Amino acid sequence: KWARDFADLPCLRRYLVGNAWKLGNAYDALLKTISWRSHNVPLEFTPLAHDPCFQTRFIEWHGHDKAGRPVLFLTSRWANMDIPRADRAKFLIMTMEHGVELMKPKYNGNVPGIEQWILVVDETNKEWKHMDNKFTTSVTPTVFSNYVEHLNRCYVLNPGVLTKMVLGAIKMFVDARTSGKIVSI
Repeated sequence: KWARDFADLPCLRRYLVGNAWKLGNAYDALLKTISWRSHNVPLEFTPLAHDPCFQTRFIEWHGHDKAGRPVLFLTSRWANMDIPRADRAKFLIMTMEHGVELMKPKYNGNVPGIEQWILVVDETNKEWKHMDNKFTTSVTPTVFSNYVEHLNRCYVLNPGVLTKMVLGAIKMFVDARTSGKIVSI
């Protein structure tokens, strides 16, 4: 039942757009996401299990933009690299799922509502100790392939050399259309 609820009309459209309207590619991508979700997205989250990640305030939702899209803030300097990667990855999935929930009230019958979010990455005072390239390179493809067309725009504030290297790596995993959504300020 959850797979039918997940693959609603707005979802199917996102997968078609995300795969350049190639039906076979969109179908394959959707099946991969459904499989991934069945193994990685619990039906209920236990927030206390993610309390160490939550307490860092490294990544959290803050309101909506003028168009009604949820805004996700990621502050690199608050990252706690002592928290195991697997726990940080689970917390990221929980955060993405919460973003999807923040959009749901915006749907209105067959009329698409808010289906995208804004990501603001604050790189002010980021240092080497805040870097975990293995984490970034492992979660980026997961997020882009399983949260298809949810990103409206990504604003990267105060990118330094490290951030520019990471952005270059991320842009290798995504198509030109998605890459164009990433703006450095």
